[in-house]
Amino acid sequence: MANNQDSGLYDKVEKAKMGGVDAFLSHSWSDDGPTKYKQLMLWGGEVKREKEHADGSDALVWLDKACLNQQDIKGSLAGLPMYVAWSNELLLLASSSYVKRLW
Repeated sequence: MANNQDSGLYDKVEKAKMGGVDAFLSHSWSDDGPTKYKQLMLWGGEVKREKEHADGSDALVWLDKACLNQQDIKGSLAGLPMYVAWSNELLLLASSSYVKRLW
C-alpha cells in the first residue's frame, strides 16, 4: 500500500467470479501506506464478521496494483468498468490528496 511500483502481485491474484469480490478499492498512492492498510484491515474485519463470511474467510478486494497487468496497463484498463460492476461495493479510502487526483 506504500507505492504503486510493480511488485509481481498480478501473478498471484485470485481469480474471482461476478459478485465474488467484496469491494473495488479506490485510493491515492500519495497517501500514507500504513494508514491505508490499517483502514483496509478495519473494513475487512467488519466484512469477515458479516454473515457472508461466516465461514471465517477474508474479504476479497480489487486492488489496481495487483489486478491490473502492469505489463499491459492499456489492455487491463479496458476491463475497469467490469471490475467495478462485479464488485459488491466501492471502498473509498478518502483523503485530501484523493480528491485532488485525476481519475
